[in-house]
This record gives sequence, structure tokens and C-alpha cells, in this order.
Amino acid sequence: MLRLAAAFQPDILNLSLGCFTLSGGPPLVIARAIERLAPRVLVVAAAGNHGALPHLSSGRSRRSACWPAAVPPVVAVGAYGTVDGHPVMPGWSPDLPWVACLAPGEGVVGSYLTGEVDIDGRRQTFQGHARWSGTSFSAALVTGAVAARTVPGSVTPRQALDKLLAEAAEVRPYPLEG
Repeated sequence: MLRLAAAFQPDILNLSLGCFTLSGGPPLVIARAIERLAPRVLVVAAAGNHGALPHLSSGRSRRSACWPAAVPPVVAVGAYGTVDGHPVMPGWSPDLPWVACLAPGEGVVGSYLTGEVDIDGRRQTFQGHARWSGTSFSAALVTGAVAARTVPGSVTPRQALDKLLAEAAEVRPYPLEG
């Protein structure tokens, strides 16, 4: 996907995914692909869902970088939910300095199949949608909001993101305040 993006040079690239490495550094292929993008391309990525984990396998921890979100100049997106109408970061959304902004990511309703599904030995019935939580949904929301405010030749994706963050409505600057 990153190779294709490098060839076509989109204005905005969503990477609602993440990984860790044994070395703690970014995977070379991801870092190089991001470097090959034009500087005008805004890359938005999920910050990861490992914030509340005290430790992970292979020496990783909740303080570990999640790639590609931690690769500069990627815009790393964390998640927030609401409690009594106030935004609150869930424990699983990483609270790390490379997180750039936050967007709704808890209990997001999304499309899903209709019918019964076996999930961890339990049968569940779905009616064309399901509730999801994770920074992948937050990153997708930010990408869509930026795209909706981008005007080719007039408002760049970076300018659109800056405006979103200044508004501090649905997309909020990190760290979360009020």
C-alpha cells in the first residue's frame, strides 16, 4: 500500500494499522516508504491500543512506539470516549509524546455482516453493524475530517488539520483537556 501511495502521491494517506518491532525502531520498509512521499502528503496513523497493558511480549510495554504512528512526520491519532458528556482517554489509548491528536474511538458503530458469528466460543448475532473501539477508528475519522476540509489549490491537508485542532470539537489536540 505504501509503495502504491508513493507512486500516486495522494494528498492524505490513512494508515489505520500498527506494529511493534523487536529492536524498538521503525520497520525499515515503513520508514523508507514514508520518506519517499512528497512533503505535502499528510500521513495519519493509529497510535495503537496498547496504552493500558503493563507489559507486552518480547520486552515491549505500554510506552513502546507503535509504527508507523511514531515515524515523523506521521500524525499519530489516539482515542477518546465520553463519560457524562466529557471526553476521557480510555486506558488502552497510548498516552505518549508522539501522539498528535485524539478523536472518538470508543464504541464506534460501523458496518458488519448480518447473521451469527462465533467470537471466542460465543455465538453472537449481528444486524449489519457492530460497535468497535480502537485508534484505527479514530485515525479514520481524522482522515475523513481533514479530507472534507481540504480544498485543492487553496486549503492543504496540513492546514485543514490545523483548523480542526484549533476548533477542538470532535478532533482534539493531545493531551486531552476538559
